[in-house]
Amino acid sequence: MNEVMSYLRSQIVTSNINQDKERKMQIDIDVRKIEKEGSSLVGFVNVTFAQKLRVDGIKLMKLKDGQLFLSMPSYKTNQKDENGKDIYKDICFPRVREFKDDLTEAVLECYLGIGGEKSGQMTFGEPSGDLMQVNVSVTPIRKDNSKIVGLASITLNNAFRINNIVIRQDAKGKPFVSMPSYRTGKQDENGKDLYKDICYSVKKDFT
Repeated sequence: MNEVMSYLRSQIVTSNINQDKERKMQIDIDVRKIEKEGSSLVGFVNVTFAQKLRVDGIKLMKLKDGQLFLSMPSYKTNQKDENGKDIYKDICFPRVREFKDDLTEAVLECYLGIGGEKSGQMTFGEPSGDLMQVNVSVTPIRKDNSKIVGLASITLNNAFRINNIVIRQDAKGKPFVSMPSYRTGKQDENGKDLYKDICYSVKKDFT
């Protein structure tokens, strides 16, 4: 357990983040158009921050009045609202209004520019990964016989937050990070459910 706690403490990062930097960080957007009659889902969006961290599973939705908006990856909680409906919480989301507006505007520009194609890409911000700063928050979990030893979240340039990061330990007690994922509905050759990461690093130096 001492090794695990040392690992958790090493992951706690505090820094003075310049809020101006979220507009300078390079952000690559990939939009895949969905054309299904009667569906409010019109596209899937993947976003890569500073060519280092990718977020999949963002949905582009259309309201009945034609307005488009982004729906972030979420999970179902054990809570219900006053009408008895399940309550969902976002796994990742913009933390500041300005960045949310900038991201939405860029996605809509990309989507509307696709035309007759099935997908489109665009980049905004400045091409420099050095401008991305990461703030990590870790909550240790002390529970006997549990493989989960901590929960973590990361914030990119004080603008975008990713929750539901789990720190586990293997059979030898060595800790490792498990990023947020979802069940694909498929199974492997042994009949076990297959999962796919929602957020993951695209460069080894960011793991």
